[in-house]
Amino acid sequence: MKKFLPYYFVLTIVITIAILAPYSTRITNSLPNAIDPVFYAWNLSHNYQSLLRGGKNLLNTNIFYPEGNTLALSDTLYAQTVLVTPILALTNNPVLAENIYILATFPLAALAMFILAYYLTGSVWASALGGIFYAFSVPRIAQIGHMPALSSQWLPLVFLYLVKYIREGGIKNIIWLFVWFLISITSTMYFGVFLIPLSGIVVISELIGKGKMVFLRSMRDFCIILIPAVVILVVALYPYIRLRAEYPGIRRSLDDSMRLSAKPTDYLTVLPTSWLSDMGLPANTNERPLYPTVTLTILAVASFVLADKKHRKTAITFFLVAIAAGLFSVGPFQGQIKMPYYYLYKIYPLLESIRVPARFSIFVILGLSVAAATTLARIMKPGKRAYAIGTLVALIFFAEIWQIRAPYVTVPTLHDIPEVYQYLNQQPDDAIIVELPLHPEWNSVPMETQLYKQYSDLTENDVYALEAYRTYFSSVHRKRMLNGYSGYFPNIYHDHSIVLDNFPTTEGITMLEKTRVRYILIHADEYVNQPYSDVARKIRNYPALVQVAQFGNDYIYRLDTTK
Repeated sequence: MKKFLPYYFVLTIVITIAILAPYSTRITNSLPNAIDPVFYAWNLSHNYQSLLRGGKNLLNTNIFYPEGNTLALSDTLYAQTVLVTPILALTNNPVLAENIYILATFPLAALAMFILAYYLTGSVWASALGGIFYAFSVPRIAQIGHMPALSSQWLPLVFLYLVKYIREGGIKNIIWLFVWFLISITSTMYFGVFLIPLSGIVVISELIGKGKMVFLRSMRDFCIILIPAVVILVVALYPYIRLRAEYPGIRRSLDDSMRLSAKPTDYLTVLPTSWLSDMGLPANTNERPLYPTVTLTILAVASFVLADKKHRKTAITFFLVAIAAGLFSVGPFQGQIKMPYYYLYKIYPLLESIRVPARFSIFVILGLSVAAATTLARIMKPGKRAYAIGTLVALIFFAEIWQIRAPYVTVPTLHDIPEVYQYLNQQPDDAIIVELPLHPEWNSVPMETQLYKQYSDLTENDVYALEAYRTYFSSVHRKRMLNGYSGYFPNIYHDHSIVLDNFPTTEGITMLEKTRVRYILIHADEYVNQPYSDVARKIRNYPALVQVAQFGNDYIYRLDTTK
C-alpha cells in the first residue's frame, strides 16, 4: 500500500489539472472568480504579514475602520496560512499561494479518503476509487471559489482517528483525532460545527456491542485530554468568541439559514461547466450544485447487499452519516414540514454561526464514498477483473463529473497593481483612507453578475467585487480604511456608505473628519450613475479637499481640516 500511494498522489494531481483546466494552468495571476477568492488572497497576505510582525494587528485588520476584530467577520484561514507560508515567503504572491492551496486540496482529499477507506476495507483499489469519488465530487468542485469550504481534505482523517480510537484505544489516536479536528475547525468554522453531531453517529455505531470497558476507557482518555484541548480550542477560536461577546446580536436565524439551505433538486444539479448540463440536468453555481453522481449513489446503496459481512456495519454507519448530512443540508423547513435541522438548531447553539446548511453536503459525499468503497472491496478482488471493474467505474464517474473550461478571472499581482496603491504605500503608516465611489452593500447588482468581471470592467454598482479588490490591493499599502469585504459587513460600513453615497456633502466631510480620514481615493472611471465631472465640480466647493496626486483616472485628495 505504501508503494502505491506516491503513484496515486501523482495521478490525482494530473486529474486535478485536467479537470480544472484552463484555470489550473494560469495560477500565477488568475483566480476562480472576482469576489471571495480575491478577498482570500488578502486574508492570506494579512495573516502572513502579521505573523512576520509577531502577530501584530492579526485580529484588528486594516479593513472596516474603526471596527475591531475584523478578521473574525469571515473564516480566519489560520490553517491555510500555515500551509502557504513557504510560498508567500518565496514569491510574495498571495494569488499563486492561494491557487496552489486550492489545487492541492484535491489530491490531498483523495489521499485522506484513501487512507480512511483502506483502514476500513483493506482494499487498495476500492480505497483508490473511494478517494477519487470524494476528492472530485461535484460539491467539492463547486466550492472552488470558497477556500474555507474547499478545505474538506482533512475530514476523512478526523473520522479515521475517531474509528481507530474506538476500536484500538490509545492516547496517540485520540490526540491525532484532536489534531485533525483542530485543523478542520481552523480551516473553517463550518466543519468544526458539522463534525460534532455527525461524529456522534459514528461513535454510537462503533460503541454498540463494545461493552462497558471500552466506554469507560473512552471517558478516562477524554478527561485526560479535555483541559489541554479546551485551552487550545479557546486560543484558536478566540476571534469568534470575542466577536460573539462584543456583538451578541450577530447570529444566524432559522430564516437566514433557509436562504442558503439545499433544495432536494440541488442533488440533481451540476455546474454550468459540466457537459451534463447540456444533457438536461439543471445547472447552477455556488452552493447549488450537489450532484453526488449515479455511480457513487448506486455503489453506496449496493453496500447493504454486496459489502462483506465484516464491512457491513461500516457501510451502514457511513451511509447513515450521508443520510443525516443530507437531511441537515436542506435546512429547517421543507414547505411547512420541520426538518431535523430545525430541532438540532434548538439544542445545538453552534448552529447559530452557520449561514449555509447546504455545506453539510460534503459529508453526504464522504459517507457515500466510504459505503461505496465497501462495495468495491467485495467486487474488486485482486486480479484482472479488478482492473477492468475499476477502470469502468472510474470512467463512468469521470463522465459524470468532468468539467469543460473551468472559469477564471485574471487578477493583478501585488507587483503590478494600479500605481495609485504604490503611492499610498509611501504615505505615513497612520494614515486612514477611504475609496470612492462607495455604495451600501444592498445597492449592489446581484453577486452572480460580478463573479467573472475583470477589475477594469467594474463599476460603482459592483459593490462586492469592488470591495474585494480594494481589500486585496490594501495588501500593498496596508493603510487602515473605511472600505472592506468579508463574509459579514458590519454596521459601521453600512453607516459610512450611506453617508458617502452622494459624496461630496457637508455631512460626508464631517464624518470623514470625525473618523480621522486623511486620504480620499476617487476612481473616476467607476462612476456610472452620475458623470464624474459632476462629482469633480462639487468637490471644488469644499476647500478642505485638496488634490495631491493623480494616476490616470484615479485621484487622491487629502482632507485638510485646517481649511
